[in-house]
Amino acid sequence: MKVSLATLTATVLLSALYMALADDTQTDALRKQGVKVERLPDGRTRLGRVTIDARRRTIEFDGKVNMREGLVELLACTLDGKVHESVLVADVRPLHLQLALLTLGLNPGRNPGIPSDAGDKRKPGDMATIEVSWMEGEKRRTVRAEELIWHRPQQRAMERTEWVFLGSVIEEGGIAADATGSLITTYHDPTAILENLLPTVADDTLYFANSRVAPPVGTKVTVTITAVKMKDP
Repeated sequence: MKVSLATLTATVLLSALYMALADDTQTDALRKQGVKVERLPDGRTRLGRVTIDARRRTIEFDGKVNMREGLVELLACTLDGKVHESVLVADVRPLHLQLALLTLGLNPGRNPGIPSDAGDKRKPGDMATIEVSWMEGEKRRTVRAEELIWHRPQQRAMERTEWVFLGSVIEEGGIAADATGSLITTYHDPTAILENLLPTVADDTLYFANSRVAPPVGTKVTVTITAVKMKDP
């Protein structure tokens, strides 16, 4: 019963969000979950601190550099998340990020990088690419997220990859990521929203923050998530 109620809650929220995107109506369902929708003059939509560009199929949120060295299990977490092992931190609500990905038409699912996860019967989740940008003097520098992560055994940056929309576990009170703060992970976390697609996701000893690329701790960054174009059936 808990699963069905939770799924119903998620469905109602998404339906309410579509209504808000269509006619700027702030429904009771969104209010009750603390979801504020704002239409921007340039046609984009702001969902809390997450910005959705439906035309470009991108999502953006701001954060800052949290680590430049040390073992990591996350690319990004919230301020209340696993900040001791995350390259970036961001003051965003995980529910808002998950809803934003859903509005772009992405479907959550299992991580194909973990073939041994027999307990997850879902189809593989849809994919996205992630970039991180920041100002260096008067110029903006943009890198793939993988460049901020160092694969120590191979002595190189993380292999370029797409990231799978895992979709945080749904609970009656919302999504699990709202409690754990896990936004984007390099090591498998069933409560995360987006996750490393590579087989390395099963090993928590490989990845470190990449001081060769990452700017100083505290540097403000913008994370841009781009939905991968769907293939024709």
